[in-house]
Amino acid sequence: MKHHEKVIDNYNRWISERSGIGIMGYGSQSSQDARFSVLFGLGDMNGKTVLDVGCGRGDLARIASERGVCFKEYLGVDIVPKMIDIARDMNPVPNARFEVMDVLTSKEELSYDYVIMCGTLNFNTEDTPAMARKMIKRAFEIAKTGVAFNMTSVFGDVKLRTDHTYYFDPFEVLKFCSTMTRNLVFDHTYLPHDFTVFMYKKGKYE
Repeated sequence: MKHHEKVIDNYNRWISERSGIGIMGYGSQSSQDARFSVLFGLGDMNGKTVLDVGCGRGDLARIASERGVCFKEYLGVDIVPKMIDIARDMNPVPNARFEVMDVLTSKEELSYDYVIMCGTLNFNTEDTPAMARKMIKRAFEIAKTGVAFNMTSVFGDVKLRTDHTYYFDPFEVLKFCSTMTRNLVFDHTYLPHDFTVFMYKKGKYE
C-alpha cells in the first residue's frame, strides 16, 4: 500500500471512530491553536491567495476569518474525500473553497501568494521522509511569496511519541529548505514536540 493510501485509510478510520478535533490526530484544541498562532505569522493574508495543503476540517480558514482575515482566494485541499465533505459543511468562509486534490499529481496550474501545511507531513510510513521533501519542494514552487509548514520534532519527549507520527530532525529539514532559499524562519518555542518553518522567495534585504 502506497503512502497516500495509508494516509486515507488512517483518516477514514479516525473519522469513523473519533469526534471533533480528534479526527485529525490533534491531542487537544490548545495544540491546534498553538500551531495556528505561529502559522498566521507567515504574513498578512488579507487580500491574498492562500493554498492550505492537507486542510483537514478546514479549521484554518474559519479561524483566520474569525480573526478578520478577508482572503482574495482560499483553497483548502486534502487527499481524504471525507475530510473535504466535513470542511465544506463546517466552513462557509467568504472566497473559500475546498477540493479533493493531491498537489503532487494534480494537473491544475497552481500559483498562490502563500502555501500552508499544518500537520500534513507527519503521518508515519516508510515513505514519509521522501514524501515530505517532495511536498515542501512542491509548495515552494507554488508559492509566490512564502510557505509555512510544521512538523513533529525529534526533540520532544520520547515517552509521548505515537506510532502513527513521524518525528523529524529540525536541522536536517532546515538544511533541505536551504537548498531552495536562504530566507528561512524557524520556530521551536510554542510546543515541545513541534516546530514550524517559514520559507520566503525574497528576504527583507532584497
